[in-house]
Formats: sequence, C-alpha cells, structure tokens
Amino acid sequence: MKKKFLLLSLFLLLLVLPFNSKAQNDIKININGQEISGDASPIIINGRTLVPLRLVSENLGLDVDWQPDTQEVTLTKGETVIKFVIGTNSYNKNGLDISMDIAAMIHKGRTYLPIRVIGECLDKNVDWDKKTRTVFIMDEGFVQKDDASSKKPDTKKYNPDNGSLLAYLKADGRIIGNIKSKIYHVPGGANYEKVSLKNAVFFNTEDEAIKAGYRKAKK
Repeated sequence: MKKKFLLLSLFLLLLVLPFNSKAQNDIKININGQEISGDASPIIINGRTLVPLRLVSENLGLDVDWQPDTQEVTLTKGETVIKFVIGTNSYNKNGLDISMDIAAMIHKGRTYLPIRVIGECLDKNVDWDKKTRTVFIMDEGFVQKDDASSKKPDTKKYNPDNGSLLAYLKADGRIIGNIKSKIYHVPGGANYEKVSLKNAVFFNTEDEAIKAGYRKAKK
C-alpha cells in the first residue's frame, strides 16, 4: 500500500512539472545594448525562448489587447499587427497566417510568447548567445559600443541594394516567401538568398506557401 502511494505521489508530481523545459532565472534579454528585466523570467521550451508578454510589450513599445474568451493576444506597433492564440502553433501578421514550431502559452499564470517571432515581425535582428544565455534583439544597423568587430556589417549577409538583412540567414532551411512579389523560394533556389528579411515570410512546406497565395519561383 505504501509503495502504491509513493508511485501515485511521483506521478502527480510529474504532471505539474513543465515538459522538456528549463527554468530560467539566468536567461537574459538585451535590446539594443540595454539589458531588461521584469518580475517574471524568460523560459526555454524545446530549444525556443519564450518571454512574458508584459516584459516584451513594455520594452518594445507594443500596444496589447487580450481577449480572455478566445485566449487571443494582439500586439500592435504602427502598421504591424501580430496575433497569437494560446496553444496554437501559428500566428497572424497583418492578416496572414504563418506557422511556427512553438505555441504561445500560459505559464504560472502569465502569458508567454516566442521572442524570435515578435522580433522578426518588427524587422529586428534576434540572436542567441549560448555562452551568456542572452537573447539579443537589435534594430537593423545597431552596433554594440563595446564590440569593435561589429562596427562594420558583414556585407555578405546584407542586400547590397538597401542594406537589409537577408532572410535566408533566419530561415533555418525553411521556404521563403517574398511578400511583395507573392513568390516563394525553396532552399537551393536561384534567388533563395536574395530576399530581404523585411519582405520575407517563412513556410515549412510548399503546400503552406501555396495555400497562403504564393507561387513557386522559376528555376
């Protein structure tokens, strides 16, 4: 009887622990050289960093609308509108549904959102420093004052026409859609490495791109 009680207690304990996640008081957020913090810490789940809604909205100047009935979060900045639904592996940017590999969630009573998605929707560069466990969010062209090596941008990573960061560097092998031309490019395609990040949307499959109204680039 005692053994069964111990097993039941262990089972119940496992139910309340987060799956494949790390807690994460040591994860830092740095926006344009300024480290930010709040009363709740970012978390990492399945290799993706999620941040508390309040922390990211206040520091990126986002207006927030929360609909408890539908569990939908709407972030607005200028003409950019980003919508998340808790538990859904997709988001909506300016009316276009886009898939992502981690869902927005409620954790310990707080709403958590994927920081890379938000940063890239706002045309910011998002990088992860594994050594310092820091997420860096930077405006295009921002230079860290104490980093002499970053004073000149790597021209191989930027579009020579307008200096915009190229989308393939953030694609992680995904299909890239050009918002302006409504054409999508597959990895290895002739123009796959020429789409600027600010004009890009990412798809996991060609079917997703086609359903979103994109046509495949000619070889």
